Amino acid sequence: MREGQLRDDLVLVNVDVNGLKGVNDSLGHDAGDEIIRATADCMVSVFGGMGRIYRVGGDEFAAILYTSEDFEQYRGRFLEMVSEWRGSLVDKLSVAVGYVRRCDYPDKNMAEIEKLGDELMYMCKKEYYAYAGVDRRRH
Repeated sequence: MREGQLRDDLVLVNVDVNGLKGVNDSLGHDAGDEIIRATADCMVSVFGGMGRIYRVGGDEFAAILYTSEDFEQYRGRFLEMVSEWRGSLVDKLSVAVGYVRRCDYPDKNMAEIEKLGDELMYMCKKEYYAYAGVDRRRH
C-alpha cells in the first residue's frame, strides 16, 4: 500500500493472545492451537466485514479495516466475544488489543501507524500480565 493511498477510514488492529506459552506448556499444543483458532474466529465474527485479517506470528494477528464508525464499539464487541468463549480443551481466552485509526493520526505513514498499533497492543499486554501477577517471560 503506497502512502498516498492510505484512506482516512483505515483502522489497523493488532491482537496478541495472552498466555499462549502457559497453555502450550500445561495443556499441550492442541490446546494452544484451539485458542489461536478461537482468536481468529472472534476477529472474523466482529471485524470480517470491514477488511482483512492476518495471522502475522505465532499468536499475533493484524487486521486492516475500513470504517468511519466509532471503532471502540467494535473493540468492545470483540473483547466481549473473547471473554465469553469456551473451548473443549481450554476454558478461557484472553487477548491484548491495540488499534490505530488513521483519521486520528493523519500525518503518520503506514510504518508509523503499524509501530503505534504494536506499542498500544503491548501496553495492553503489559497491563494484563501486571494485573494477573504473571511473569510474562514464563507465560
